[in-house]
Amino acid sequence: MTQVAKFLSKLRIDNDQRLSEMAARLGISPATLSSIQNGSRSVTQKFRENLYREYSLTEEQKGEFENAVQQLKGEVVISLKDVRSRNCMRQYVDTAVMFAHDLSRLDGEQLRQMQELLKGFRNSVEAQGGADGKCT
Repeated sequence: MTQVAKFLSKLRIDNDQRLSEMAARLGISPATLSSIQNGSRSVTQKFRENLYREYSLTEEQKGEFENAVQQLKGEVVISLKDVRSRNCMRQYVDTAVMFAHDLSRLDGEQLRQMQELLKGFRNSVEAQGGADGKCT
């Protein structure tokens, strides 16, 4: 079962709906909804908008759904729209590109170590109250 399917199934259960009822609410056929869940049909912007509106999803739920969609597609979108310091934009982009090129070369232990390292950075930034906007 894909993460998209799990997300939509939970949403259906929370709203006491069958797949056919959710599909009708979203204005699509049950077959289309099933295809979206199993990854044989892509998630369109219209589908997202209808899902978010019809189920009044929170920002957290929207993020969870987007992560599930990205996982389904085997890709990750890194948004830099909220970067506070435009001075650092090149370094942000370079770092993201390094991840894109090098992650596939890591084994399981190296990935675990990288996750721990990044969690440490995130905790450090949160403890400081966020990035200071300076780039060195």
